[in-house]
Amino acid sequence: MSDLHSDPALLRQTVMALSSRLAALSEECSTLATERDAAIAQRDAAILENDKLLMILSQSKRTIFGPRSETLDIGQLSFFAITAQAARAAANDDVTGGRLPDGAQGRGKRPARRNRGKLPEHLPRIDVVIDIESHICPCCGEQLHKIGETVKEAFDVIPMQYRVRGTAAGDAARVWYRHPRRPRQSTVEW
Repeated sequence: MSDLHSDPALLRQTVMALSSRLAALSEECSTLATERDAAIAQRDAAILENDKLLMILSQSKRTIFGPRSETLDIGQLSFFAITAQAARAAANDDVTGGRLPDGAQGRGKRPARRNRGKLPEHLPRIDVVIDIESHICPCCGEQLHKIGETVKEAFDVIPMQYRVRGTAAGDAARVWYRHPRRPRQSTVEW
């Protein structure tokens, strides 16, 4: 306090200078606070705009590519946990004594349940046989022998009537025979 002047005019002048400096600093502080508030409001508006654009983008992706199937719900995650437990138990049979953990199902090898071309037996069947006109060899006059045939069944629908039509034809629409005088095979197209 020793550096203070004892002259009241100088003290008044110093107080006036400090008060004007204080007023300028408070005005600058209020200006900075206003700029800060504007920047925060602008940031919040940009965040809202960004969220809005992300939502529009995700809706556009869903429209173009369909819903995502990679998302898992809690039930699916627990299913994977049970499956992982079962795999660990199968790997460590000696530890668990051959039992699966609680809630796990064994995936033993079961035969596939398929119906490969077997039509119901109770349906009426109409057999169509595709054959050649003559069973005599045009080269030597010997009898031709059938060595195979293909039988195909098709489901045939006639209004108010269901039936099975079977078609039998020689393999690849050819009759093969072994010529008695020649050692090689010949074919006859029909």
